[in-house]
Amino acid sequence: AAINAQVRQGLVAEPNVAFVDFDLAPGQDMFQVKPPGHPNCRGDRIMATQVLRALFDRKVLGRTLALPEGDRAGECLRAASCGDIAEKACCQAAAICRVDPDGNCVAYSPGVGAMT
Repeated sequence: AAINAQVRQGLVAEPNVAFVDFDLAPGQDMFQVKPPGHPNCRGDRIMATQVLRALFDRKVLGRTLALPEGDRAGECLRAASCGDIAEKACCQAAAICRVDPDGNCVAYSPGVGAMT
């Protein structure tokens, strides 16, 4: 966390640069086995979502995903049961969930060879 703050501070004055900070859901399967320490599909999705949010906030994108704000965003990220999530925005922000073609919130696989 301290290194992220230093990098963020170093980038603040740079033109056309945005520091994108994100948290991976603690206690969830978020990393690959090979190479170790690299995010799996779930982790990649969280990173991509935060990049979209940063670009939208800076008016680079005109539209983005509907995502929860504030404390609700953290609650959704850490949600442990996709079937209990009723709102689409929360499902889109959940680390282990996705919205299926029928609009239901369902589990999102960590991928092949994920760490457990």
